[in-house]
Amino acid sequence: MLRVIYVDAFSGASGDMILGALLDLGVPLEAIEEPLKKLPMGQWGFRVARESRHHIHGTRVHVEVYPQAHEHRSYAQIREMLLESGLPQGVKQRSLRIFHELAEAEARIHDKAPEQITFHEVGAVDSIVDIVGAVLGFEWLNPQKVSVSALPLGKGFVQAHHGTLPVPAPATLELLRGVPVYQGDEEAELVTPTGAAILKEVAQEFGVMPYMKPQKVGYGVGSRDLPRRPNLLRMIMGESGVSGLREDWVLEANIDDMNPEFVEHLMDRLLEAGALDVGWCPMVMKRGRPGGLLKVLVESGNREFVSEVILRESTSIGLRAYQVERECLERHFEEVETPWGKARVKVCSWGERVLNALPEYQDCRDIALKSKVPLKEVYFRALAAYYGKAGAES
Repeated sequence: MLRVIYVDAFSGASGDMILGALLDLGVPLEAIEEPLKKLPMGQWGFRVARESRHHIHGTRVHVEVYPQAHEHRSYAQIREMLLESGLPQGVKQRSLRIFHELAEAEARIHDKAPEQITFHEVGAVDSIVDIVGAVLGFEWLNPQKVSVSALPLGKGFVQAHHGTLPVPAPATLELLRGVPVYQGDEEAELVTPTGAAILKEVAQEFGVMPYMKPQKVGYGVGSRDLPRRPNLLRMIMGESGVSGLREDWVLEANIDDMNPEFVEHLMDRLLEAGALDVGWCPMVMKRGRPGGLLKVLVESGNREFVSEVILRESTSIGLRAYQVERECLERHFEEVETPWGKARVKVCSWGERVLNALPEYQDCRDIALKSKVPLKEVYFRALAAYYGKAGAES
């Protein structure tokens, strides 16, 4: 069955509410806290408590910073910090995309280049923790699909570093282009820029709850008590539909006028933008010109952004797009011990049957370089460790 999460944002969303809902769903605090402690952000810590709103209990997360100073960071500083971090590659890329979207939104509002943007509220430690922590939480749960409800924005005005802003804040509205929203009846800011950016990154679709069998429900508690509704973010995790069947998009372009040296850069940018897979097939085009077929697989919610990267980074003046059904094996990671350290193994299964076990290349490569042993030896030792562990548990 397909593992799905439905984010029911009936009272909006903020970074701390998303983090609280993930913990309430069962993500261990250490799975978020330990990787975050590797980031150079000074002294900070989590305060996690059970609280209720309108008699519904959930998890409230507060990030405490020592001393109580909110440091402002530029987009360039945050990008450099993440690139140089020891975070897992997938977490790093998704976090970078969120901050890129935030920088692009602020740049459009203030008529600046994204590299010139300095984050105030978003650049503070608590917001960085909320964003990267949320990505870590979703990676730990590893859903195959995330759907999000239409978002209530609220109304009125809110105080920010730049002064008094209308609700929704301009950055929030920029981030939610193309997303279904409505005003609601609360005189409050219900969706923050941080919350909007996180949900837009993790969601494959926005709308009504998909057909699913609920298995777990988590509530993230907001900081305020709202008069008309419980200030909670609800996440519902369960199973849905045919096992492994997804609807994605293929983007294609025939290119015969681009320097071949640019292909590697183009493919790297597309993967950073969230493409599921990228291929380049050499071909002979009109007038006997050597060229290539660029083929990119993307999730529905990321189609527009990846299309923009293709047109921006290549010499193509257009592209083709068509929807496809993709059958996927269920997958999860298991950690194994090798003589030189720990490595992750990706385990792919169909129902109860394991069909593939693949040691993670980057983990094996890091161990090989650090321990000065052949990569192939690390790879086969990790594979042997997995099958030895699996045999002992069966």
